Amino acid sequence: SFKLSYSQNQFLLLESNNLKNIDRARVFAPNTLSTDLNDCKVTINSKGDELVFSVTSPPYKLSVLMSMKFDGNTWSDAYVLPFSGLFKDSDPYLSPDGTYLFFSSNRPIKGNSPNKDFNIWYSKKENDVWAEPKPLDEIINTTNNEYCPAIANNGNLYFCSDKPSGVGDSDIYFSEFINGVYSEPQCLPEPLNSKQSDESPYVAPDESFLLYKSYREGDFGNGDIYIS
Repeated sequence: SFKLSYSQNQFLLLESNNLKNIDRARVFAPNTLSTDLNDCKVTINSKGDELVFSVTSPPYKLSVLMSMKFDGNTWSDAYVLPFSGLFKDSDPYLSPDGTYLFFSSNRPIKGNSPNKDFNIWYSKKENDVWAEPKPLDEIINTTNNEYCPAIANNGNLYFCSDKPSGVGDSDIYFSEFINGVYSEPQCLPEPLNSKQSDESPYVAPDESFLLYKSYREGDFGNGDIYIS
């Protein structure tokens, strides 16, 4: 068995018969997915045959969403998604069924100029092509930064925001998906959120656990992975 990890701007393939005891790590798709740019935030569909990731050029002048497909034997070359390339698109997250792709972007909601803050957008796959993205409505997107979306099987949304009403510098929020509409987001309480930055959530499809990155005091390094 295997899983993907991320370290020093590269994706690592972690190989083990038991994921609690990693046998070895090797760079995943060198020079294709793992390059000399900042390759990050990979998301894979439940079938394991399509992945999306972001590529950022230092110092964050451009960020695009790229994809690769698996034919059963090999991964395809990476290609830029048809709607990406003009604005800073990042933090991709595929819905568990692979039908929707959520991401954060500074693309304009109105007009043609880049937004001053980041908002959460989504694209629906139609005839095996990702459609033109749409922003989530204003109950989710505010004048602050909303980013790092994560979606459960039932459509419930977890995401990050630096709204001043939160617990710390950036916090993880939850919005329930009810009858096709997102509810008022709730800032998850302490100790899940801390006085520092908590971000990059991954939610199990059944919401049985939440993984996220935190920069709280007493951790092992410059940001660690926590589970709740």
